[in-house]
Amino acid sequence: MKLVVIGATARTGLSLIQQALDKSYEVTAIMRSTENFPIQHEHLKAVEGNVLSVEFLTEHFQGCDAVLSCIGTRTYRTTIYSDSIKSITEAMKKAGVSRLLAITSWCTTDNPRDRGPFILEWILKPTILRNALADMAIMETYLNDSCPDINFTIVRPPELSKRPSEGKPLMVEVDRLHVPGSTNIIPREDVARFMLTSLDTDEYDRKMVSIGV
Repeated sequence: MKLVVIGATARTGLSLIQQALDKSYEVTAIMRSTENFPIQHEHLKAVEGNVLSVEFLTEHFQGCDAVLSCIGTRTYRTTIYSDSIKSITEAMKKAGVSRLLAITSWCTTDNPRDRGPFILEWILKPTILRNALADMAIMETYLNDSCPDINFTIVRPPELSKRPSEGKPLMVEVDRLHVPGSTNIIPREDVARFMLTSLDTDEYDRKMVSIGV
């Protein structure tokens, strides 16, 4: 299988790339700078470029089976999610690629019947996470409403952790904003693992999927 990973230098992206290589997949990793990129492998191609350039993405999407986006930002005021999804999907169409997996978050939108943890809903979401979650929600809506030819899976994790995966079965809720009964933190390795296993099933095709442990 040939994969393109966008946001490759993020910790989740690095874990995703390593797990994909461990499965003997071929990976093209797209990033802002290849300097000091820590992974080297005969089946890995690291390329430097702009994720908002349709022409650049189209070139590197050619012949791939799926695009996996681990785009993230440390800037709370951002439009990177809503901006990048337009260039990504346009390039996918030009390259003839339909399968997309992308990470957002728990609680991107508001639903009184699907409230997440108190600290997220009432402390973090109205303050430091407000703009990032709102931009993720725009991305989700764009995929759902404007991309009928893109077979997407949106992966919604809680807070991401550097701690190693314990290999536990993941808790999964389709088309929900969080996972009741789950902890509020998940190892990045588990998010990457879920993304790769989702390539082997149609269960999550054109779905928004919250995960937890």
